[in-house]
Amino acid sequence: MADPYKPRPPFAPWDRRQLPGLFDVEETARRVGNYKWAEMKLFEALGGWVATVPELDVKMRLGTHCYHHAWHAELWHKRLPELREMNPDRLTVPANDAMVEFVAALTEPEGPELTIEKLVGVYRVFIPHFIAAYTFHMNNTSEITDAPTLRTLKLALADEYDDWTDGELMLQSLIETPEEVQRAAAHQARLETLLLEAGGIAGPGTIVATIVFFNRADTWAQWFSVLGGIGVALSVSLLALRFSGLVVKVVRPAGVILLARVAGMILAAVAVQMIADSVTAFVRSA
Repeated sequence: MADPYKPRPPFAPWDRRQLPGLFDVEETARRVGNYKWAEMKLFEALGGWVATVPELDVKMRLGTHCYHHAWHAELWHKRLPELREMNPDRLTVPANDAMVEFVAALTEPEGPELTIEKLVGVYRVFIPHFIAAYTFHMNNTSEITDAPTLRTLKLALADEYDDWTDGELMLQSLIETPEEVQRAAAHQARLETLLLEAGGIAGPGTIVATIVFFNRADTWAQWFSVLGGIGVALSVSLLALRFSGLVVKVVRPAGVILLARVAGMILAAVAVQMIADSVTAFVRSA
Protein backbone atom coordinates (compact mmCIF):
# COMPACT_ATOMS: atom_id res chain seq x y z
CA MET A 1 0.00 0.00 0.00
CA ALA A 2 1.34 3.41 -0.94
CA ASP A 3 2.28 5.69 1.93
CA PRO A 4 -0.04 8.74 1.72
CA TYR A 5 2.36 10.76 3.88
CA LYS A 6 5.45 10.13 1.80
CA PRO A 7 6.91 13.47 0.62
CA ARG A 8 6.44 14.09 -3.07
CA PRO A 9 7.79 16.80 -5.35
CA PRO A 10 5.31 19.53 -6.38
CA PHE A 11 5.54 18.46 -10.04
CA ALA A 12 5.88 15.04 -11.59
CA PRO A 13 9.33 14.16 -12.98
CA TRP A 14 7.94 14.19 -16.52
CA ASP A 15 6.33 17.62 -16.08
CA ARG A 16 8.74 20.20 -17.48
CA ARG A 17 6.37 23.16 -17.64
CA GLN A 18 7.68 26.49 -16.42
CA LEU A 19 5.91 28.17 -13.51
CA PRO A 20 6.99 31.83 -13.90
CA GLY A 21 5.43 33.73 -16.79
CA LEU A 22 6.15 37.10 -18.33
CA PHE A 23 2.72 38.58 -17.53
CA ASP A 24 1.12 39.27 -14.19
CA VAL A 25 -2.66 39.12 -13.70
CA GLU A 26 -3.24 42.78 -14.55
CA GLU A 27 -1.17 42.64 -17.72
CA THR A 28 -2.92 39.47 -18.86
CA ALA A 29 -6.34 41.02 -18.20
CA ARG A 30 -5.39 44.13 -20.18
CA ARG A 31 -4.18 42.11 -23.14
CA VAL A 32 -7.19 39.80 -23.11
CA GLY A 33 -9.51 42.83 -23.07
CA ASN A 34 -7.69 44.23 -26.11
CA TYR A 35 -7.89 40.86 -27.89
CA LYS A 36 -11.63 40.63 -27.27
CA TRP A 37 -12.22 44.16 -28.60
CA ALA A 38 -10.16 43.48 -31.75
CA GLU A 39 -11.89 40.14 -32.41
CA MET A 40 -15.29 41.80 -32.04
CA LYS A 41 -14.38 44.51 -34.53
CA LEU A 42 -13.15 41.95 -37.06
CA PHE A 43 -16.33 39.93 -36.58
CA GLU A 44 -18.43 43.05 -37.22
CA ALA A 45 -16.44 43.96 -40.34
CA LEU A 46 -16.67 40.52 -41.90
CA GLY A 47 -20.36 40.23 -41.05
CA GLY A 48 -21.09 43.52 -42.75
CA TRP A 49 -19.14 42.59 -45.88
CA VAL A 50 -20.91 39.25 -46.32
CA ALA A 51 -23.95 41.14 -47.58
CA THR A 52 -22.03 43.47 -49.92
CA VAL A 53 -19.24 41.52 -51.66
CA PRO A 54 -20.43 40.35 -55.10
CA GLU A 55 -18.16 37.28 -55.37
CA LEU A 56 -20.12 34.27 -54.11
CA ASP A 57 -17.07 32.21 -53.09
CA VAL A 58 -15.67 35.14 -51.09
CA LYS A 59 -19.06 35.73 -49.51
CA MET A 60 -19.22 32.12 -48.28
CA ARG A 61 -15.70 32.17 -46.78
CA LEU A 62 -16.28 35.50 -45.05
CA GLY A 63 -19.38 34.05 -43.44
CA THR A 64 -17.38 31.14 -42.02
CA HIS A 65 -14.55 33.35 -40.82
CA CYS A 66 -17.00 35.80 -39.30
CA TYR A 67 -18.21 33.04 -36.97
CA HIS A 68 -14.63 32.19 -35.98
CA HIS A 69 -13.94 35.69 -34.71
CA ALA A 70 -17.27 35.93 -32.91
CA TRP A 71 -16.33 32.72 -31.10
CA HIS A 72 -12.87 34.06 -30.25
CA ALA A 73 -14.42 37.17 -28.72
CA GLU A 74 -16.72 34.96 -26.66
CA LEU A 75 -13.75 32.87 -25.45
CA TRP A 76 -11.88 36.01 -24.37
CA HIS A 77 -15.00 37.32 -22.66
CA LYS A 78 -15.17 34.15 -20.57
CA ARG A 79 -11.51 34.50 -19.56
CA LEU A 80 -11.86 38.03 -18.20
CA PRO A 81 -13.98 37.26 -15.08
CA GLU A 82 -11.59 34.44 -14.24
CA LEU A 83 -8.61 36.77 -14.37
CA ARG A 84 -9.89 39.62 -12.20
CA GLU A 85 -12.96 40.44 -10.15
CA MET A 86 -13.94 43.20 -12.54
CA ASN A 87 -16.69 43.88 -15.07
CA PRO A 88 -15.42 42.41 -18.37
CA ASP A 89 -16.98 45.27 -20.32
CA ARG A 90 -14.65 47.73 -18.60
CA LEU A 91 -11.67 45.79 -19.91
CA THR A 92 -13.06 45.32 -23.44
CA VAL A 93 -11.41 48.39 -24.90
CA PRO A 94 -9.03 49.20 -27.76
CA ALA A 95 -5.36 49.41 -26.93
CA ASN A 96 -5.31 53.12 -27.84
CA ASP A 97 -6.80 55.72 -30.20
CA ALA A 98 -4.49 54.64 -33.02
CA MET A 99 -6.04 51.18 -32.89
CA VAL A 100 -9.49 52.74 -33.30
CA GLU A 101 -8.18 54.68 -36.31
CA PHE A 102 -6.78 51.47 -37.80
CA VAL A 103 -10.14 49.67 -37.53
CA ALA A 104 -11.87 52.66 -39.12
CA ALA A 105 -9.46 52.50 -42.07
CA LEU A 106 -9.88 48.72 -42.28
CA THR A 107 -13.66 48.99 -42.63
CA GLU A 108 -13.56 52.05 -44.90
CA PRO A 109 -13.80 50.17 -48.25
CA GLU A 110 -17.52 49.66 -48.86
CA GLY A 111 -18.08 49.54 -52.62
CA PRO A 112 -18.63 46.18 -54.36
CA GLU A 113 -15.58 46.88 -56.52
CA LEU A 114 -13.28 47.06 -53.45
CA THR A 115 -13.17 43.39 -52.49
CA ILE A 116 -9.38 43.33 -52.87
CA GLU A 117 -8.97 46.16 -50.35
CA LYS A 118 -11.31 44.44 -47.92
CA LEU A 119 -9.42 41.16 -48.09
CA VAL A 120 -6.00 42.82 -47.92
CA GLY A 121 -6.91 44.61 -44.70
CA VAL A 122 -8.08 41.42 -43.04
CA TYR A 123 -5.79 38.72 -44.39
CA ARG A 124 -2.55 40.56 -45.07
CA VAL A 125 -2.62 42.94 -42.10
CA PHE A 126 -5.08 42.23 -39.28
CA ILE A 127 -4.93 38.43 -39.05
CA PRO A 128 -1.10 38.26 -39.32
CA HIS A 129 -0.95 40.66 -36.38
CA PHE A 130 -3.37 38.46 -34.44
CA ILE A 131 -1.07 35.51 -35.11
CA ALA A 132 1.99 37.45 -33.96
CA ALA A 133 0.31 38.73 -30.77
CA TYR A 134 -1.19 35.37 -29.82
CA THR A 135 2.04 33.47 -30.52
CA PHE A 136 4.10 35.89 -28.42
CA HIS A 137 1.60 35.65 -25.56
CA MET A 138 1.49 31.85 -25.76
CA ASN A 139 5.29 31.56 -25.71
CA ASN A 140 5.75 33.93 -22.77
CA THR A 141 2.98 33.16 -20.29
CA SER A 142 3.07 30.58 -17.51
CA GLU A 143 2.18 27.07 -18.63
CA ILE A 144 0.87 26.30 -15.14
CA THR A 145 -0.84 29.35 -13.67
CA ASP A 146 -2.19 30.58 -17.01
CA ALA A 147 -3.20 27.27 -18.60
CA PRO A 148 -6.77 28.41 -19.48
CA THR A 149 -5.41 31.38 -21.44
CA LEU A 150 -2.97 29.08 -23.23
CA ARG A 151 -5.82 26.82 -24.30
CA THR A 152 -7.78 29.79 -25.64
CA LEU A 153 -4.72 31.05 -27.53
CA LYS A 154 -4.18 27.64 -29.16
CA LEU A 155 -7.82 27.38 -30.21
CA ALA A 156 -7.81 30.89 -31.66
CA LEU A 157 -4.49 30.41 -33.44
CA ALA A 158 -5.74 27.29 -35.20
CA ASP A 159 -8.57 29.34 -36.73
CA GLU A 160 -6.31 32.30 -37.51
CA TYR A 161 -3.90 30.15 -39.51
CA ASP A 162 -6.70 28.49 -41.47
CA ASP A 163 -8.40 31.81 -42.18
CA TRP A 164 -5.09 33.38 -43.20
CA THR A 165 -4.58 30.61 -45.78
CA ASP A 166 -8.12 30.98 -47.12
CA GLY A 167 -7.74 34.74 -47.38
CA GLU A 168 -4.48 34.59 -49.29
CA LEU A 169 -5.95 32.07 -51.72
CA MET A 170 -8.92 34.37 -52.32
CA LEU A 171 -6.66 37.36 -52.87
CA GLN A 172 -4.41 35.57 -55.33
CA SER A 173 -7.48 34.47 -57.29
CA LEU A 174 -8.76 38.06 -57.45
CA ILE A 175 -5.54 39.94 -58.24
CA GLU A 176 -5.00 39.58 -61.99
CA THR A 177 -3.30 42.78 -63.22
CA PRO A 178 -0.30 44.93 -62.23
CA GLU A 179 -2.71 47.72 -61.31
CA GLU A 180 -4.49 45.44 -58.84
CA VAL A 181 -1.13 44.44 -57.37
CA GLN A 182 -0.41 48.13 -56.76
CA ARG A 183 -3.85 48.65 -55.24
CA ALA A 184 -3.31 45.81 -52.81
CA ALA A 185 0.20 46.94 -51.88
CA ALA A 186 -0.83 50.57 -51.34
CA HIS A 187 -3.74 49.63 -49.09
CA GLN A 188 -1.61 47.19 -47.13
CA ALA A 189 1.10 49.82 -46.59
CA ARG A 190 -1.45 52.35 -45.36
CA LEU A 191 -2.95 49.92 -42.84
CA GLU A 192 0.42 48.62 -41.67
CA THR A 193 1.48 52.20 -40.97
CA LEU A 194 -1.59 52.79 -38.83
CA LEU A 195 -1.12 49.54 -36.93
CA LEU A 196 2.54 50.36 -36.41
CA GLU A 197 1.47 53.61 -34.79
CA ALA A 198 -0.89 51.67 -32.53
CA GLY A 199 1.93 49.36 -31.48
CA GLY A 200 -0.02 46.22 -32.33
CA ILE A 201 -3.33 44.73 -31.27
CA ALA A 202 -2.48 45.11 -27.57
CA GLY A 203 -0.69 48.44 -27.98
CA PRO A 204 3.04 49.17 -27.64
CA GLY A 205 4.80 46.05 -26.50
CA THR A 206 2.37 43.60 -28.09
CA ILE A 207 5.32 41.38 -28.98
CA VAL A 208 8.02 43.04 -26.83
CA ALA A 209 8.78 41.83 -23.32
CA THR A 210 10.14 45.14 -22.00
CA ILE A 211 6.68 46.69 -21.95
CA VAL A 212 5.78 44.58 -18.90
CA PHE A 213 8.25 46.55 -16.81
CA PHE A 214 6.96 49.85 -18.16
CA ASN A 215 3.37 48.89 -17.36
CA ARG A 216 4.36 48.62 -13.71
CA ALA A 217 5.83 52.15 -13.72
CA ASP A 218 3.25 54.76 -12.81
CA THR A 219 5.36 57.94 -12.86
CA TRP A 220 8.03 59.42 -15.11
CA ALA A 221 10.60 58.88 -12.35
CA GLN A 222 9.78 55.17 -12.31
CA TRP A 223 9.98 55.01 -16.10
CA PHE A 224 13.44 56.60 -16.07
CA SER A 225 14.46 54.26 -13.26
CA VAL A 226 13.57 51.25 -15.40
CA LEU A 227 15.45 52.67 -18.39
CA GLY A 228 18.40 53.53 -16.17
CA GLY A 229 18.47 50.03 -14.71
CA ILE A 230 18.47 48.49 -18.17
CA GLY A 231 21.25 50.85 -19.25
CA VAL A 232 23.39 50.10 -16.20
CA ALA A 233 22.97 46.35 -16.65
CA LEU A 234 24.01 46.54 -20.30
CA SER A 235 26.95 48.82 -19.49
CA VAL A 236 28.26 46.54 -16.76
CA SER A 237 28.01 43.53 -19.09
CA LEU A 238 29.87 45.33 -21.87
CA LEU A 239 32.61 46.58 -19.53
CA ALA A 240 33.06 43.11 -18.03
CA LEU A 241 33.48 41.63 -21.50
CA ARG A 242 35.75 44.45 -22.68
CA PHE A 243 38.12 44.21 -19.69
CA SER A 244 37.75 40.52 -18.87
CA GLY A 245 41.53 39.98 -18.94
CA LEU A 246 42.12 42.78 -16.45
CA VAL A 247 39.37 41.46 -14.18
CA VAL A 248 41.02 38.04 -14.03
CA LYS A 249 44.37 39.62 -13.17
CA VAL A 250 42.92 41.76 -10.38
CA VAL A 251 40.57 39.34 -8.61
CA ARG A 252 42.35 36.11 -9.61
CA PRO A 253 40.54 33.00 -10.92
CA ALA A 254 39.28 32.16 -7.44
CA GLY A 255 37.74 35.62 -7.19
CA VAL A 256 36.01 35.15 -10.54
CA ILE A 257 34.51 31.89 -9.29
CA LEU A 258 33.35 33.62 -6.10
CA LEU A 259 31.71 36.46 -8.08
CA ALA A 260 30.02 33.96 -10.38
CA ARG A 261 28.62 32.07 -7.42
CA VAL A 262 27.36 35.27 -5.81
CA ALA A 263 25.69 36.26 -9.08
CA GLY A 264 24.13 32.80 -9.28
CA MET A 265 22.74 33.16 -5.76
CA ILE A 266 21.24 36.54 -6.66
CA LEU A 267 19.63 35.09 -9.79
CA ALA A 268 18.27 32.19 -7.74
CA ALA A 269 16.75 34.66 -5.27
CA VAL A 270 15.13 36.54 -8.15
CA ALA A 271 13.74 33.27 -9.53
CA VAL A 272 12.29 32.36 -6.13
CA GLN A 273 10.62 35.77 -5.93
CA MET A 274 9.15 35.34 -9.43
CA ILE A 275 7.73 31.96 -8.40
CA ALA A 276 6.26 33.47 -5.25
CA ASP A 277 4.68 36.30 -7.27
CA SER A 278 3.21 33.83 -9.75
CA VAL A 279 1.75 31.65 -7.01
CA THR A 280 0.30 34.71 -5.27
CA ALA A 281 -1.27 35.92 -8.52
CA PHE A 282 -2.71 32.47 -9.16
CA VAL A 283 -4.24 32.29 -5.67
CA ARG A 284 -5.75 35.75 -6.02
CA SER A 285 -7.26 34.93 -9.42
CA ALA A 286 -8.70 31.59 -8.27
